[in-house]
Amino acid sequence: MLSTLQPRAAVLILMSILLLPTAAAAQEKGCAELLALKKTTYGFHPGKLTEQQQTAKESQIDCFRRVAESQGERGVRCLREMLKSEANDSFFLFDGARLLLHLDDSQPSLAAVSAAAARSDLGEINPVSYVELVLELARHGMDTGALAEKYVLYPNVDDYVAGHSLPVDRATGAIFLYGSMTPERADRYLVPLLGVKEADVRGTAALQLALNMTYESYRALAALPGLDSLPEYAQKQVIAALAYHAPADREIPAYTREQTLARLRTLPRSLEQMQAELNKESPVLGIANDEPMVRSAIATLNADDLGTVREARRTALMSVSEDSLNEYAAYTRVILEVINRLDLYKEYRVH
Repeated sequence: MLSTLQPRAAVLILMSILLLPTAAAAQEKGCAELLALKKTTYGFHPGKLTEQQQTAKESQIDCFRRVAESQGERGVRCLREMLKSEANDSFFLFDGARLLLHLDDSQPSLAAVSAAAARSDLGEINPVSYVELVLELARHGMDTGALAEKYVLYPNVDDYVAGHSLPVDRATGAIFLYGSMTPERADRYLVPLLGVKEADVRGTAALQLALNMTYESYRALAALPGLDSLPEYAQKQVIAALAYHAPADREIPAYTREQTLARLRTLPRSLEQMQAELNKESPVLGIANDEPMVRSAIATLNADDLGTVREARRTALMSVSEDSLNEYAAYTRVILEVINRLDLYKEYRVH
């Protein structure tokens, strides 16, 4: 074959073939320190460690993180390849994924983080930490449907936010996981879960659809054969979403429609924007504690504006925290009351 090529082309091909082992060896050498450190740091099951052993491991993991971060782009590439090639260490798949996302949010790294999280074992990790990781992936635009479903289907995910008194059960975790998706994507992943045999999973799916409140959400809920098979917490929210309530006596809103939309668009949409807002003398962080704003939105917004409200609600889920939940609840109230005021989706609601 080489005899049919031009001399220069043949030489270039020969050089590239000869250099392949050298390049591979150089890459392996460049990752040698991190690989060796990973071998001595990971390979354990967190639940089997004593408190003293856990403290020692935390120190080792901190060292691994510092070394990876100090290596810059090389550390990112090495960590990415280590995650791709890992076969057995579930905790490293998750912890390494968190580290990689902290170091780099390029598309190759986001894909590697998502794949590693999908292969991790929820029994080996903190469920709230898993929700936080998936939430961050969603905020980077990744399709997190499979990762959300993994959480919802896992037998026991009850947990709490460390340092706070916020319990996070399956339904609460699902608010962050599906609420951080676009409404259309959430519908696509939630509707099939209405057919699973586990009552708690069905209830969680029904609850999220009742909070999503799109045309497809209402159609799926209206098609349910009955609500008796759902857990009580889900029944209440589904009934609240499906039952039409005539609006109360109208009051003069504090803001016009245009003013309301303008205020919505200026609210922080990221943690960086939130921090910048906090540095201001009079920060405006959301709508949960702004009753005039909530009432104005309910009184003035139209059906076409609901997309803006839904996007504001989605981006308000910045962290697994009570503040984010309060913002989500305030936007949900606005959506439901606008739907009631305009009598939207009437073919699927009870009058």
